[in-house]
Amino acid sequence: MRSSFHLRILLLTLLLPALAGLVSATGTVQVFVHPGGGTVCVAGQCQSNVGTVYGTGSAQFQVTCGMDHSVLDYYTPGYQSYKSSVYMDYNCDMVTSDIYLVPVPTETETPTSTTGDIQVYISPDPESGMICLDNGRCQGDVAEPSHDWSVHWSGVSPNLHTISIDGMNGYESAEQQVSVTSDEISTVNINLVPDTTETETAAETPAETPTGSTPAAATTASPLGNEIVILATGAAGALMVFRNRSG
Repeated sequence: MRSSFHLRILLLTLLLPALAGLVSATGTVQVFVHPGGGTVCVAGQCQSNVGTVYGTGSAQFQVTCGMDHSVLDYYTPGYQSYKSSVYMDYNCDMVTSDIYLVPVPTETETPTSTTGDIQVYISPDPESGMICLDNGRCQGDVAEPSHDWSVHWSGVSPNLHTISIDGMNGYESAEQQVSVTSDEISTVNINLVPDTTETETAAETPAETPTGSTPAAATTASPLGNEIVILATGAAGALMVFRNRSG
Protein backbone atom coordinates (compact mmCIF):
# COMPACT_ATOMS: atom_id res chain seq x y z
CA MET A 1 0.00 0.00 0.00
CA ARG A 2 2.72 2.38 0.97
CA SER A 3 4.62 1.68 -2.27
CA SER A 4 1.44 2.36 -4.34
CA PHE A 5 0.93 5.66 -2.59
CA HIS A 6 4.48 6.71 -3.30
CA LEU A 7 4.06 5.76 -6.94
CA ARG A 8 1.00 8.04 -7.28
CA ILE A 9 2.85 10.94 -5.72
CA LEU A 10 5.69 10.41 -8.14
CA LEU A 11 3.35 10.36 -11.13
CA LEU A 12 1.60 13.57 -10.02
CA THR A 13 4.93 15.22 -9.51
CA LEU A 14 5.91 14.36 -13.06
CA LEU A 15 2.57 15.28 -14.67
CA LEU A 16 1.85 18.59 -12.93
CA PRO A 17 4.54 20.59 -14.80
CA ALA A 18 3.36 19.16 -18.09
CA LEU A 19 -0.28 19.96 -17.35
CA ALA A 20 0.64 23.43 -16.17
CA GLY A 21 2.60 24.04 -19.37
CA LEU A 22 -0.31 22.81 -21.49
CA VAL A 23 -2.82 25.07 -19.80
CA SER A 24 -0.63 28.18 -19.80
CA ALA A 25 0.92 27.68 -23.28
CA THR A 26 0.86 30.90 -25.30
CA GLY A 27 1.61 31.96 -28.84
CA THR A 28 2.40 35.24 -30.61
CA VAL A 29 -0.03 37.30 -32.63
CA GLN A 30 1.63 39.80 -34.99
CA VAL A 31 -0.62 42.69 -36.05
CA PHE A 32 0.05 45.08 -38.95
CA VAL A 33 -2.17 48.15 -39.21
CA HIS A 34 -2.53 50.20 -42.43
CA PRO A 35 -2.22 53.05 -41.60
CA GLY A 36 -0.99 53.24 -38.03
CA GLY A 37 -1.36 55.87 -35.37
CA GLY A 38 -4.18 54.36 -33.36
CA THR A 39 -4.68 51.90 -30.51
CA VAL A 40 -4.48 48.15 -31.18
CA CYS A 41 -5.91 45.56 -28.79
CA VAL A 42 -5.67 41.73 -28.90
CA ALA A 43 -7.37 39.58 -26.27
CA GLY A 44 -7.80 42.64 -24.04
CA GLN A 45 -4.15 43.67 -24.27
CA CYS A 46 -3.77 47.14 -25.81
CA GLN A 47 -0.95 49.19 -27.26
CA SER A 48 -1.42 52.88 -28.13
CA ASN A 49 0.07 55.01 -30.91
CA VAL A 50 1.06 52.01 -32.99
CA GLY A 51 2.91 53.50 -35.96
CA THR A 52 1.81 56.73 -37.69
CA VAL A 53 -1.02 57.70 -40.04
CA TYR A 54 1.60 58.19 -42.76
CA GLY A 55 2.82 54.59 -42.55
CA THR A 56 2.14 51.09 -41.23
CA GLY A 57 1.88 50.26 -37.53
CA SER A 58 3.04 46.92 -36.05
CA ALA A 59 2.55 45.28 -32.64
CA GLN A 60 2.91 41.80 -31.05
CA PHE A 61 0.77 40.14 -28.41
CA GLN A 62 1.05 36.89 -26.42
CA VAL A 63 -2.20 34.96 -26.31
CA THR A 64 -3.36 31.58 -25.04
CA CYS A 65 -3.20 28.74 -27.53
CA GLY A 66 -6.24 26.84 -28.72
CA MET A 67 -8.58 29.86 -28.53
CA ASP A 68 -10.13 32.68 -30.57
CA HIS A 69 -8.99 36.17 -29.65
CA SER A 70 -10.49 39.56 -30.51
CA VAL A 71 -8.53 42.11 -32.51
CA LEU A 72 -9.46 45.78 -32.25
CA ASP A 73 -8.15 49.02 -33.68
CA TYR A 74 -9.52 52.47 -32.87
CA TYR A 75 -8.59 56.11 -32.32
CA THR A 76 -6.79 56.29 -35.66
CA PRO A 77 -7.34 59.91 -36.84
CA GLY A 78 -9.58 60.07 -39.91
CA TYR A 79 -10.34 56.32 -39.97
CA GLN A 80 -13.14 54.09 -38.79
CA SER A 81 -12.71 51.64 -35.90
CA TYR A 82 -11.91 48.03 -36.78
CA LYS A 83 -12.96 44.76 -35.16
CA SER A 84 -12.15 41.14 -36.06
CA SER A 85 -10.73 37.96 -34.43
CA VAL A 86 -7.82 35.53 -34.80
CA TYR A 87 -7.43 31.90 -33.80
CA MET A 88 -4.31 30.60 -32.05
CA ASP A 89 -4.08 26.84 -32.56
CA TYR A 90 -2.84 24.31 -30.02
CA ASN A 91 0.57 24.23 -31.66
CA CYS A 92 0.93 27.90 -30.72
CA ASP A 93 2.23 28.83 -34.16
CA MET A 94 2.60 32.58 -34.77
CA VAL A 95 -0.48 34.21 -36.27
CA THR A 96 -0.26 37.32 -38.49
CA SER A 97 -3.16 39.75 -38.86
CA ASP A 98 -3.25 42.60 -41.41
CA ILE A 99 -5.69 45.41 -40.73
CA TYR A 100 -6.66 47.84 -43.51
CA LEU A 101 -8.60 50.74 -42.08
CA VAL A 102 -11.41 52.51 -43.92
CA PRO A 103 -11.49 56.34 -43.97
CA VAL A 104 -14.33 58.10 -42.19
CA PRO A 105 -16.90 59.30 -44.79
CA THR A 106 -16.85 63.05 -45.21
CA GLU A 107 -20.04 65.00 -45.70
CA THR A 108 -19.97 66.69 -49.07
CA GLU A 109 -21.95 69.86 -49.58
CA THR A 110 -24.47 69.82 -52.38
CA PRO A 111 -23.19 72.25 -54.97
CA THR A 112 -25.41 75.29 -55.38
CA SER A 113 -26.72 75.77 -58.86
CA THR A 114 -25.59 78.96 -60.57
CA THR A 115 -28.30 78.94 -63.24
CA GLY A 116 -32.06 79.33 -63.47
CA ASP A 117 -34.94 78.32 -65.76
CA ILE A 118 -37.38 80.18 -68.00
CA GLN A 119 -40.95 78.99 -68.68
CA VAL A 120 -42.81 80.80 -71.46
CA TYR A 121 -46.53 80.52 -72.29
CA ILE A 122 -47.74 81.91 -75.65
CA SER A 123 -51.44 82.49 -76.30
CA PRO A 124 -53.15 81.96 -78.63
CA ASP A 125 -51.17 79.27 -80.41
CA PRO A 126 -50.17 80.67 -83.83
CA GLU A 127 -49.50 77.12 -85.12
CA SER A 128 -46.34 78.47 -86.74
CA GLY A 129 -43.36 80.64 -85.92
CA MET A 130 -40.11 80.53 -84.00
CA ILE A 131 -39.31 81.64 -80.45
CA CYS A 132 -35.72 82.49 -79.47
CA LEU A 133 -33.83 83.25 -76.28
CA ASP A 134 -31.29 86.03 -76.85
CA ASN A 135 -31.44 85.20 -80.58
CA GLY A 136 -29.44 82.05 -79.91
CA ARG A 137 -31.55 79.26 -78.44
CA CYS A 138 -34.59 78.84 -80.68
CA GLN A 139 -37.54 76.48 -80.76
CA GLY A 140 -40.33 76.04 -83.31
CA ASP A 141 -44.03 75.83 -82.57
CA VAL A 142 -44.84 72.15 -82.11
CA ALA A 143 -47.99 72.56 -80.02
CA GLU A 144 -51.19 70.85 -81.06
CA PRO A 145 -53.86 73.10 -82.60
CA SER A 146 -56.12 74.86 -80.08
CA HIS A 147 -53.51 74.40 -77.35
CA ASP A 148 -51.33 77.08 -75.81
CA TRP A 149 -47.73 77.08 -76.95
CA SER A 150 -45.27 76.62 -74.06
CA VAL A 151 -41.47 76.65 -74.11
CA HIS A 152 -38.97 75.83 -71.33
CA TRP A 153 -35.28 76.74 -71.13
CA SER A 154 -32.99 75.45 -68.38
CA GLY A 155 -29.41 76.31 -67.48
CA VAL A 156 -29.92 80.02 -68.10
CA SER A 157 -27.39 82.37 -66.51
CA PRO A 158 -28.70 84.87 -63.93
CA ASN A 159 -29.17 88.05 -65.95
CA LEU A 160 -31.65 90.00 -68.06
CA HIS A 161 -32.61 88.03 -71.18
CA THR A 162 -34.68 88.77 -74.30
CA ILE A 163 -37.38 86.49 -75.69
CA SER A 164 -38.48 87.10 -79.27
CA ILE A 165 -41.16 85.45 -81.44
CA ASP A 166 -41.33 85.80 -85.22
CA GLY A 167 -42.57 84.09 -88.39
CA MET A 168 -46.18 83.63 -87.26
CA ASN A 169 -49.09 83.58 -89.68
CA GLY A 170 -51.69 86.16 -88.74
CA TYR A 171 -49.87 87.60 -85.72
CA GLU A 172 -47.39 90.38 -85.13
CA SER A 173 -43.86 89.65 -83.97
CA ALA A 174 -43.37 89.92 -80.21
CA GLU A 175 -40.45 90.59 -77.89
CA GLN A 176 -40.21 90.56 -74.10
CA GLN A 177 -37.44 90.74 -71.50
CA VAL A 178 -37.17 88.50 -68.44
CA SER A 179 -34.87 88.52 -65.41
CA VAL A 180 -33.41 85.14 -64.36
CA THR A 181 -32.35 84.25 -60.79
CA SER A 182 -30.29 81.22 -59.71
CA ASP A 183 -32.28 78.12 -58.67
CA GLU A 184 -35.57 79.73 -59.70
CA ILE A 185 -38.01 79.43 -62.62
CA SER A 186 -38.93 82.72 -64.26
CA THR A 187 -42.38 82.58 -65.87
CA VAL A 188 -43.31 84.69 -68.92
CA ASN A 189 -46.79 85.04 -70.47
CA ILE A 190 -46.96 86.43 -74.00
CA ASN A 191 -50.32 87.35 -75.56
CA LEU A 192 -50.05 87.60 -79.33
CA VAL A 193 -51.64 90.50 -81.25
CA PRO A 194 -53.36 89.78 -84.59
CA ASP A 195 -51.56 91.24 -87.61
CA THR A 196 -54.03 93.69 -89.26
CA THR A 197 -51.67 94.87 -92.01
CA GLU A 198 -52.41 91.83 -94.18
CA THR A 199 -56.18 92.48 -94.03
CA GLU A 200 -55.80 96.18 -94.92
CA THR A 201 -53.51 95.38 -97.85
CA ALA A 202 -55.97 92.86 -99.25
CA ALA A 203 -58.83 95.37 -99.03
CA GLU A 204 -56.89 98.09 -100.89
CA THR A 205 -55.78 95.83 -103.78
CA PRO A 206 -58.17 96.22 -106.89
CA ALA A 207 -59.75 93.16 -108.36
CA GLU A 208 -57.83 91.79 -111.36
CA THR A 209 -59.49 91.50 -114.77
CA PRO A 210 -59.72 87.88 -115.92
CA THR A 211 -57.14 87.03 -118.55
CA GLY A 212 -58.47 86.73 -122.15
CA SER A 213 -61.65 88.78 -121.65
CA THR A 214 -62.10 92.18 -123.31
CA PRO A 215 -64.18 94.71 -121.46
CA ALA A 216 -67.31 95.73 -123.35
CA ALA A 217 -67.01 99.23 -124.84
CA ALA A 218 -69.46 101.67 -123.40
CA THR A 219 -71.85 103.14 -126.00
CA THR A 220 -72.44 106.86 -125.67
CA ALA A 221 -75.24 108.54 -127.62
CA SER A 222 -74.14 111.55 -129.72
CA PRO A 223 -76.37 114.66 -129.46
CA LEU A 224 -75.56 115.55 -133.12
CA GLY A 225 -76.67 112.16 -134.35
CA ASN A 226 -80.09 112.59 -132.73
CA GLU A 227 -80.65 115.94 -134.44
CA ILE A 228 -79.84 114.49 -137.87
CA VAL A 229 -82.34 111.69 -137.34
CA ILE A 230 -85.06 114.21 -136.40
CA LEU A 231 -84.36 116.40 -139.44
CA ALA A 232 -84.37 113.42 -141.79
CA THR A 233 -87.69 112.24 -140.40
CA GLY A 234 -89.21 115.71 -140.81
CA ALA A 235 -87.98 116.06 -144.40
CA ALA A 236 -89.42 112.69 -145.36
CA GLY A 237 -92.81 113.68 -143.94
CA ALA A 238 -92.87 117.02 -145.80
CA LEU A 239 -92.00 115.26 -149.08
CA MET A 240 -94.89 112.84 -148.71
CA VAL A 241 -97.36 115.72 -148.07
CA PHE A 242 -96.07 117.56 -151.19
CA ARG A 243 -96.56 114.50 -153.38
CA ASN A 244 -100.10 113.95 -152.15
CA ARG A 245 -101.07 117.49 -153.05
CA SER A 246 -99.47 117.34 -156.46
CA GLY A 247 -101.31 114.18 -157.35
